[in-house]
Amino acid sequence: MKRTGTKSLSTLLALVMLLGFAALPAMADGIALVGEVTITNQSRVNIRSGGSTDYPIVATGNPGDLFQTTGQGPTGWYEILLPDDTFGFISNKMVYFYRYPNPIAYGAQYTIPVYYMTAQGQTLKTVNVPVKPGQNVITADDSQVPGYRLTSTRSVYVSVDAAGKAVPNGVIFNYEQAYVQPTVAPVVTGTVRVFYKDIYNQVIASEYRTLNVGAQLVKADISRLPQGTYITGASDAVVVVNSDGSVTPMEVNFIITTATPQTPPPATFSVPVSYRDEAGNVLRNTTAQVMPGYTTVTADDANVPSGMALTSARSVVVYASNQGVTFPSTVVFTYKTPVKATIAVVYRDNTGRTLYTETRQLDQGTATITADDSRVGACYVLQSRRSVQVTVYKNGTVSLNEVVFDYAQPVSFNLPVEYRSNDGRTLYSVTRTLSAGTTTITADDNRVGSGYVLQSNRNVQVTVYQNGTANPDRVVFLYAQPVSATVSIVYKDVGGNNLFSETRTFQQGTYTITANDGRAPTGYVLQGNRNVQVTISSNGTASPGTVEFVYAPPAPPVTVNIPVVYKDQDGAILHQTSVAVSSAAPNTVTANRNLAPAGYVLSGSSSVRVTVSPQGVANPAQVTFTFRDPSTITEAQMLPGHKTFSYKGDAVPVYSGPGTDYWRAANGRAAMGGGKIWVWGTTGDWAMIGYGLSNNLFRIGYIQKSYIPADLDVPELIFGSQRAVVGSSGAHFTDDMIVNPTWLQVIPAGTEVTLLAYENLNNHWAYIETTMDGQPSRGFVNKIRISTK
Repeated sequence: MKRTGTKSLSTLLALVMLLGFAALPAMADGIALVGEVTITNQSRVNIRSGGSTDYPIVATGNPGDLFQTTGQGPTGWYEILLPDDTFGFISNKMVYFYRYPNPIAYGAQYTIPVYYMTAQGQTLKTVNVPVKPGQNVITADDSQVPGYRLTSTRSVYVSVDAAGKAVPNGVIFNYEQAYVQPTVAPVVTGTVRVFYKDIYNQVIASEYRTLNVGAQLVKADISRLPQGTYITGASDAVVVVNSDGSVTPMEVNFIITTATPQTPPPATFSVPVSYRDEAGNVLRNTTAQVMPGYTTVTADDANVPSGMALTSARSVVVYASNQGVTFPSTVVFTYKTPVKATIAVVYRDNTGRTLYTETRQLDQGTATITADDSRVGACYVLQSRRSVQVTVYKNGTVSLNEVVFDYAQPVSFNLPVEYRSNDGRTLYSVTRTLSAGTTTITADDNRVGSGYVLQSNRNVQVTVYQNGTANPDRVVFLYAQPVSATVSIVYKDVGGNNLFSETRTFQQGTYTITANDGRAPTGYVLQGNRNVQVTISSNGTASPGTVEFVYAPPAPPVTVNIPVVYKDQDGAILHQTSVAVSSAAPNTVTANRNLAPAGYVLSGSSSVRVTVSPQGVANPAQVTFTFRDPSTITEAQMLPGHKTFSYKGDAVPVYSGPGTDYWRAANGRAAMGGGKIWVWGTTGDWAMIGYGLSNNLFRIGYIQKSYIPADLDVPELIFGSQRAVVGSSGAHFTDDMIVNPTWLQVIPAGTEVTLLAYENLNNHWAYIETTMDGQPSRGFVNKIRISTK
């Protein structure tokens, strides 16, 4: 009871003293700061001498450390006040910023009184301790009261606002005098009995203690207690041994009780969370549960009125000690009131009459207001823009206070459309209903009879105005009557004799009359133009009125002797002969293997088709069969890699093989134009090349090697001469193995070909020589379609 009474008295005296000083604000001396930053990073943060990582490190901060700040620099970093009263910079990405409702002068210095008192209310010493705006920790200084020991808490948190008001406005530390043991006579002792009793005054254990003269502190010996019990109340007592050996008190009693399971310390703690507006007004106070160590507290927008926007950091890292002390002690989230503006939306007709009006409340930013046709009658048509953008600025003003949509009642006009002949007769009429605006009326020739020709403009633009009038108010399409003329078509021979004649009737316009060889005797040849243009004018005159086609009788057949040459692989002549070919019918010349040395192998086609024109020109002019000495036959090799050059100049003839006697693609007109040219190499006076075609295809053939740039280093090609046979499925033959193979022919199964090489791009193609239209030709087939003999 004595201890309780002392505590009550001490508390009362402390309250009296603090209340007595309540009117005294902390004393200030300095200039101002704008707020505080708390480190939210999970690890230590570098503090630098300037606002970026380019500056040297001057200090470091731990998670949860709080610093006062003068605000943000140009880079966004906060300038902070360090404990040694110097300044540093910290990244704005690693802190939470709390703005003071009012700026605090930098260097502001205040003091609060710190009282060192006994439990009975006696003041031992008073010290004025300096504090700064923000949170301060006041710690008891035992050196201020020597000979005394602290009985209250050692540290107290004091918060000082911008006006210098401190909470609390004073700190009291309670002390008691340290007991000094007197010197006793060594020869005099006293004995005191120590009892250990339960709460029912039953003795559980006892012992005797022998004490020297003087005041002795007798402490309970917990080893004498039964297991599961502990001392309740005082665990020591002062016993005085007098000089005559008597003791006071004569016995010491310690109360014990059975131990009960201790309540474990709480696993979580509560930290205050305050939601405020930008003026510092509290919107809502709540708490958040944190665990010892670091816990992230996140703002919950549901705790503020709908529409308010968070302006501070959404998450704050809170550190909690095992005793439940948190830093920061309070988490503050700052919100701003949303900016809204009200505008009018007006619907009106083209006379200015209001059809409908409404108001819209808009948030800050740009919104699109779109016309709603359902707000006006179904017969109204929007005349103005359908969508209008309105911007609400952060100060609450708007770019447009009113949005107006203009509507008009639909306007139509019944437009007469007449189709009229040039003699004034109406051929057809119709009425078109047009809406307001401009419409193009187009003549429809199907509305008049066949042969009529439009004389006026085919398209007429008609504009219908809002007042219901139109310009023009009618449309007339003028047509000319059908005009026709008869043309005589005569077929004659070169002697002027009529072979055939006919007449044709044509309407006005221009026509092409083409000669029909069937109108002349078989074999007769047209001597003039095959096509003649005839024009029928508007007055029915034909020009020319008569068309004549002149034919010549066929010339007698011409017979030409065609040289047939047998050569070896080096071009040496093995045998020469000739064959007669008539212009009346083509002739197929077949190689006679008996005219070549025994064992020689035919290279290329075994037959060539020869035609002779009526003028006695043979194609080809000579037939050549090449036989190869079997000892010179070589295996096909891989083609070398190609090189490229750019060509600009006249078209260059391209043949499928190295010579003009080889087949030529594109109906005998294949030619290389300009562009990028591939070159594999040369063989004699010819070069193997490839070039792109206008239809995005590719062709490989031969040109004279004189067209190859002199500085382009290409090899002499070495081709194989093995005989190969086309398999049972036949072989598709192409001159394009690069882009998209187009089949020139299908070589029948069993055909013998010469295997020249293999391509080096896809390892898919074999390069061979065969015949096309009776001429030797080189190209590519799938290599699996042939087999060597």
